[in-house]
Amino acid sequence: MPFRYPHDPMPGDRAMNGPVTLANATNVSALALDYAIESEKPGTSRIAPGATLEECVRFCENFVAAQFMGSFSYLGAGSWVANTDRIGRYCSIGQGVLIGAGPHPVDWLSTSTFFYRRAMWTSHPTVEQFYENHPVDPQFEQSPCRIGNDVWIGSHAVIMMGVNVGDGAVIGANATVTKDVPPYAIVAGSPAKVIRTRFSAETIERLLASQWWNLHPSQLKGLNYSDIEQCLATLANANLAENTYQPRRLRAEEWIVL
Repeated sequence: MPFRYPHDPMPGDRAMNGPVTLANATNVSALALDYAIESEKPGTSRIAPGATLEECVRFCENFVAAQFMGSFSYLGAGSWVANTDRIGRYCSIGQGVLIGAGPHPVDWLSTSTFFYRRAMWTSHPTVEQFYENHPVDPQFEQSPCRIGNDVWIGSHAVIMMGVNVGDGAVIGANATVTKDVPPYAIVAGSPAKVIRTRFSAETIERLLASQWWNLHPSQLKGLNYSDIEQCLATLANANLAENTYQPRRLRAEEWIVL
């Protein structure tokens, strides 16, 4: 089971229990408009079947095979999301980002996926015969990525399969992320390494405990966002149980085009 960061809700938790509407190729256009699920270039973004989208998300020429994407998150032009469990709320994902990239064995006879990833290859007598009683190395089995809330991913970053990115993390442009990223860490480089954290350990703990991304946006209105201490003081008085944001959710049942 993927690592779960503290205070990081999974789809189905109380904060995500809004009503679900099914979408298919015949009704998605009207539903997307109603739910403020926007594509900057209509007809260019593809959403995988079974994906659940909260209200107010934005795409631009994307392929999305994430199981869940939270409100107020967007994908920049040309970003590709595969092998991903969830993308949290308030995420800013730049252009040309690849999430869920698979590994290749550089010390094997071949680096080709043909030898270890059956799911990539369509039915064909040669393929079927090859994979009959063919052992698959468990290190190359698919494991999903998880992107927390309020994550900023710079343009052309690559996040490898199975990586978990904590709440509030920042990933620099062109980074290659091969390991889990702690909450509120800033990472950069190839392979990516932690440069620093956005705040002190105490402040990070308070931010995670606040779960501010699960509050109704009305509770965040008017805060002095540049003053973290003031924000935390206000958030400490917010009643999450009474002010939980429960947006509607749209679930795709077919390959659909926004």
